[in-house]
Amino acid sequence: MGILFAVLSGTFIALQGIFNAKLGYAVGAWLSVTVVHLVGLVLALLIYAFKRDADLTAFRRVLGITASAVYSESSSSSGN
Repeated sequence: MGILFAVLSGTFIALQGIFNAKLGYAVGAWLSVTVVHLVGLVLALLIYAFKRDADLTAFRRVLGITASAVYSESSSSSGN
C-alpha cells in the first residue's frame, strides 16, 4: 500500500508542477501559487473528512491549540 501512495504522490506532484507553471504563465506567479494551495487545502480537508467519517473534533482541537499559541505569542510580544 505504501508503494501505491508513493507512486500516486509523485504523480500528483508532477501534475501540480505542470499545472502551476501553465497557470503562472496565464495569470501570474502569486495568483497561481495561491490557487494551487487553496485547491490542495480543500482536497486535503475533504479527504480528511471522509477518512475520519467527518469527525473533525481532533482537527478543531489542533486549530484551537494553534490559535491559542498564536494569541499567547502575540500578547507576550506586544508587551515589549
